[in-house]
Amino acid sequence: MTRKSLSETLDQQWKQQSRCALVTSLPNGATQTYQCGAMVGRYVNIVLAGQTEVLHLCEVQIFGEQSQEVKI
Repeated sequence: MTRKSLSETLDQQWKQQSRCALVTSLPNGATQTYQCGAMVGRYVNIVLAGQTEVLHLCEVQIFGEQSQEVKI
């Protein structure tokens, strides 16, 4: 099971970050696209949750838009 999440900080607290997707299986060689909607963050974490195995990724592409923050 892999978890994709977005955060504003680069720390080890991935369990507290907003989750974009939770994938329970993906065949070898498969590709997948995830839409995270209006999530805001600077860092993307991809974690093999609860496993002692190594997660191998051959290519990861992240696309986003500049946020238009309004300070009130």
